[in-house]
Amino acid sequence: MQPYLIRDIGAIYRLSLAGWARRLPAGAGLAGHQIPYLWSVCQTPGLSQEALARSLYVDKSNVARNIGALERLGYVERRRDGNDRRGWRIWPTERAFDLLPHLVAAVRDWEDVLLNGMSSEERELAGELIADMRQNVDAVAGETEGPVDPELPGM
Repeated sequence: MQPYLIRDIGAIYRLSLAGWARRLPAGAGLAGHQIPYLWSVCQTPGLSQEALARSLYVDKSNVARNIGALERLGYVERRRDGNDRRGWRIWPTERAFDLLPHLVAAVRDWEDVLLNGMSSEERELAGELIADMRQNVDAVAGETEGPVDPELPGM
């Protein structure tokens, strides 16, 4: 067993966020850590902040802070939840949808970097093993409802 598997997984994630951001058009203004938030909102317009926190495995204060930044950049807007006066729903703007094809291309390009040198069978196996690890962690962490899981098409 590799002694620092979790460290390597974390490094891959952090480097991926930075890699995605570098591949976006100049002037997009997004930091890498904001990309998963924007992606999730574009995939599930009207998502509640609470559901977004669950889907990204972050606390609500992180969601509020990052959605606020995306709102200032013109990528999302918050609207009051009709069923919960204290809650907010997040909606992508036209600017977000204009950026989405570039974001999809950046993520796919980075995935090619990540999986470089692997056969199609190895790529598929890597995805399956990571999905299995995530299910194991979800079970221990008590994710009974399961998170909202917006995924890239074809991934």
